[in-house]
Amino acid sequence: MSPLRTAAHHLRFTARPWLHQQLVEIQRNTRRARFVSIAAAVVASCLYFFALHDLRRSSDALGARVVVHVATREILPGDTITAAMVRGIEHPAAFLAPTVLTHAPLGKVARQQMLPGELFTTTNVHESHTNHVPHGWRVVAITARSTLPPLQAGMRVDVIARAEVLVTDAIVVSVGDAGRSAMIAVPTAHAAVVATEAALGEATLAGSG
Repeated sequence: MSPLRTAAHHLRFTARPWLHQQLVEIQRNTRRARFVSIAAAVVASCLYFFALHDLRRSSDALGARVVVHVATREILPGDTITAAMVRGIEHPAAFLAPTVLTHAPLGKVARQQMLPGELFTTTNVHESHTNHVPHGWRVVAITARSTLPPLQAGMRVDVIARAEVLVTDAIVVSVGDAGRSAMIAVPTAHAAVVATEAALGEATLAGSG
């Protein structure tokens, strides 16, 4: 008989009856059962303590942690960021890009689509200028292939794409990326066309007199 088969035979006919007998004794002896339960609880607590200690050591090795903010749901361009859209989480500072916001972006305006769990940064939100958005208008993000003309919030502009004026007297909501992008308010009837051309990179802005 091979060693493995011999060991299996021994376990089956020797160890199993012994284990069964111990279980029977534990069931019969309340004090022994209580002692075994307490011992198992102590062992489990020790294992949990050591695992928690190792986890803390690993976390400390990553360096200082800061609170950053992530989206809790899908956010669309032009949405104003509210508390329901934001959740703060701790993150190792060493692994964060300089553009990540460490303060809640409440009141800011999304300049692009954001998905749940995405970090808020200086590139995906703008300062809010809701006083420049007429009631019922839509806010659209424009990123030009070249530098836009000098813009400032509240300025009136024309939206041009493919040698055609799409909208006259649109309103600049905010300006970013060193003058290469802007959030503009347009009448609802023109929002879909402007957003489509902006997504294709065809839209640009011209100052309106």
